[in-house]
Amino acid sequence: MREEKVEQMVRESLERHAHEADVDVPVADRARAAAGRTPSAGRLLLVAAAVAAIAVGGVAIAQTGGGDGGGPAQPTKSNAPVAVDVPADWRTEAWRGVEVKVPPTWGWGGAPVEDGTLLDCGIGSARAASDLGRPSAAYVGRPVYLTDACTTIDAANRPAPAAPYVWLGAPLEPGTVKLSGYTEETVEVGGTTVTVATDDAELRAQILGSARPIPADAACAPELDAPPTASGVGDEGLGPPLGMTVCTYREDDGRLRLATTAEFDAEATERLLRAVHRAPHARCTAPRDSGEVAVIEARGEDKFGAAGSVNTQRLVVHLGGECPQVNQGEGWPDKKLTRAIVQEWTVGAVPVTLHGPADETGEFAGLFIGILG
Repeated sequence: MREEKVEQMVRESLERHAHEADVDVPVADRARAAAGRTPSAGRLLLVAAAVAAIAVGGVAIAQTGGGDGGGPAQPTKSNAPVAVDVPADWRTEAWRGVEVKVPPTWGWGGAPVEDGTLLDCGIGSARAASDLGRPSAAYVGRPVYLTDACTTIDAANRPAPAAPYVWLGAPLEPGTVKLSGYTEETVEVGGTTVTVATDDAELRAQILGSARPIPADAACAPELDAPPTASGVGDEGLGPPLGMTVCTYREDDGRLRLATTAEFDAEATERLLRAVHRAPHARCTAPRDSGEVAVIEARGEDKFGAAGSVNTQRLVVHLGGECPQVNQGEGWPDKKLTRAIVQEWTVGAVPVTLHGPADETGEFAGLFIGILG
């Protein structure tokens, strides 16, 4: 019975870490060599060898790059992530069709982009685009232009990472690459990629195992044909606010694709609704496709409903185009976008993911990437 339990543990462990197995030496030779030690050790190693051989299936070990002197970095085949539990305080990061959990202390920044070739247009950790070039810490990066001073990435000789990272949607092939002490693994989830680089195999498995496709009916849909219709009770607000969900989108190929998601508490919701109420009326009309849009679902107690019932107010914020504004819904005036309206939710990933309004006055400085060039 004890050997059966150990055998099962070995199977499960190898299935999770099969992509790290060394298959340079035939597994059968290793098993026969070990079998002469003790009956139980030989049996367990034979089991481990068989499982590893099935899981790895003839995949070659990745060549090392980025200063390891092993030649060009080539990804090995990568298995789909295995679902795992993560600490309760880890936060959720989303991009297009995927969401993933990361440690709460990790920051935000850029990831490689592709424009005919692989480009570095602001890779690294940054609280704002102006932070580029400062020492990096562990971060979550998205493939967004944080600078127009881009440099070409030599895929065959990539540099060693400055810190652990998660890249969402980076234009990399699924697989595993060794980079100067780090292991970088890329998998496909929800129609996009998740890349994790760290020297901690357990941490890498936890993050990749938390990756999930975002369903179309989620609170923040992975993509939209067009901005939704605002609705609710207008700038008079709700009953006592309870909280809000903020989903941001960037236009790509004629569709709005999810960029960030975040939840905010009752106090932030109340400040936002107050700022909308006080903002002047918009004197222009927002275009249907303004390039960047935030959809805010504010929740509050229903003043006229049964005890405990909840009402919602959907605000649609147009950040791009010539008329940045907030739509409140039919029968309520559109409001001019102000710093007070956006500063409550332009935190976390937003300042290094959305370019924001064309800001000639500096009203929104530091809240978005801003105009490049």
